[in-house]
Amino acid sequence: MNITLPMRSVSWIMSVSLLMAALASPLAAQVDQAAINGTVTDASGAVIPGARIELVSLATGLRRECTSSNVGLFHFFALQSAITK
Repeated sequence: MNITLPMRSVSWIMSVSLLMAALASPLAAQVDQAAINGTVTDASGAVIPGARIELVSLATGLRRECTSSNVGLFHFFALQSAITK
């Protein structure tokens, strides 16, 4: 049995197949990284701008520092997954 599809159908099928392949690629490339973010506040709940935050990896001893923003926000990114303190 020989099935013939119109060229428009073939183009549509190829387009959908390429789109599915492109969307699936990032899922296969999962990254072993983490991020930590938060807000620095005092006991009354007021934000603390300019606070120094230190993150230490218990596995490697690697230390990272950041300073909270003017509204108390901080963000550590591209961290290797590990236990930290």
